Amino acid sequence: MSLLHKLGTVAVLAMVLGGCAERHEHSEHSKEHDHEEFVEMVSYDSNTEMYIISKPLVVNEETEFHCFLTQLTNFKPYTEGAVKVILSVDSTDYVAVCEHPERPGVYHMAIKPEKAGYAKLKALFYGPQDNAAFKFEETCYVFPSEEEADKYMEEHESDIANAVAFPKSLSWSVDFSTENVSKRPMGHIVDAVAQILPSQGDEMTVVAKTDGVVSFFDKLDEGRAISLGQSLCSIDASATVSNNLASQQAQAKTELQRAKTEYERLEMLYKDRLVLASEVNAAKATYEQAQNNYDVLSRNSSGGRQTISAPKAGYLKQLLVTNGQFVVAGQPLAVITQSKTLRLKANVQSRYYSDLKNINGATIRKIDVDDSKIWRLSDVGGRLVSYGRQTEEGSSLVPVIFEVNNVFDMPPGSYLHMHIKTGQGNDVLTVPAVSIMEDMGNFFVYVQISPASFEKRQVKIGVTDGLYTEIKSGLTLGERVVARGAMLVKMQQATGAVDPHAGHSH
Repeated sequence: MSLLHKLGTVAVLAMVLGGCAERHEHSEHSKEHDHEEFVEMVSYDSNTEMYIISKPLVVNEETEFHCFLTQLTNFKPYTEGAVKVILSVDSTDYVAVCEHPERPGVYHMAIKPEKAGYAKLKALFYGPQDNAAFKFEETCYVFPSEEEADKYMEEHESDIANAVAFPKSLSWSVDFSTENVSKRPMGHIVDAVAQILPSQGDEMTVVAKTDGVVSFFDKLDEGRAISLGQSLCSIDASATVSNNLASQQAQAKTELQRAKTEYERLEMLYKDRLVLASEVNAAKATYEQAQNNYDVLSRNSSGGRQTISAPKAGYLKQLLVTNGQFVVAGQPLAVITQSKTLRLKANVQSRYYSDLKNINGATIRKIDVDDSKIWRLSDVGGRLVSYGRQTEEGSSLVPVIFEVNNVFDMPPGSYLHMHIKTGQGNDVLTVPAVSIMEDMGNFFVYVQISPASFEKRQVKIGVTDGLYTEIKSGLTLGERVVARGAMLVKMQQATGAVDPHAGHSH
């Protein structure tokens, strides 16, 4: 895919370079020819943007080519590699090569054609391994004189309003990208606010096994990492009278011995067929329960104290008692969470109830407008758990529950914004959601004229899934718009730093 058009005035070259130090002779040349026209050539593949600026080709005159190479993976300049330009006129090839960039992303070379007429211009970019990583061909024309070149450029000049100059050096130094207007299925989008909840089974409440006074072994702060089996606190039951730990252990031991004796007695009688099997089974169950009670009271216990250990690894979510507090058996002491997964409870307006059975995806973002990070449900291991078959009591909202991996660095109870997608829908024109700018209730995007100049264009938008926004009018398929960095282009326009001829193109 390539594009060839004219660019007005040599001043635009300084615009493209963004104030970088230029060759002295070019600076002097600019002063003498304030309205000399330039030609732009732009081409893309999946990895590279090649942008070339030159004067119109004139026979027997040396033409300089300024080539700008950008990596589309990160929209930063290439720092190594060579560029070759080949001009073919009437079976004669004129070749110019730049082995290394003069500075990151910028190459400079010159060609002096000796024949006029239609020509084929080929540009090749060679990577570090000397393989042609990128190339394109463009049909052009070598004019027999400067007068004819100037006449042609003037006759084909057109103006584009709202042009904004945005130098390559600037776009390389900030978070910037462009993207083609494309078609994609949007489906129906339901916006909702979701609350972060801990996943079921991901939390465990630690409880006291006996009455007594709590003593923590270490300073425990909420959010602290807890390892499996880590000693959290001890419960001193020696101060109690009727329910002290020692007496409970003695009672449990007595009960265990009694249950064991009864079970063994009935087991012997069963061998002689003097009792029923059901009686033996009941005695065995009583014995096992007594054994369990004794083990619970004896485990990690000594001197009237019982040690409470973490039943699972994770993080201390909540401490429910204080040091020195008296607790009773069964009282909750702390909550430990593993925080591997979370549940998101989205409250959806009841008018969308019929769409909920067709949920097939969602995007998630933090409510803070300064945080532009967007997560796809599939990218965070998300899945739909369930949705309510009726509205919540006292509300007209229907709860929708999702389970996701915990990647949000936010505690349970916090809120997120969700765009819930239902149905596949038809293909519609879309641009990245970050491309959309708003001005007094109107929406617009910055459409690429060249990689260093953009046109502010009003659009009518439709639904958005947080990543892409539907365009109902104002753009055509294949046009290229600013994605990341649209706000920076808007700010550049607000400063008045607009080249008066940057919008002249063919």
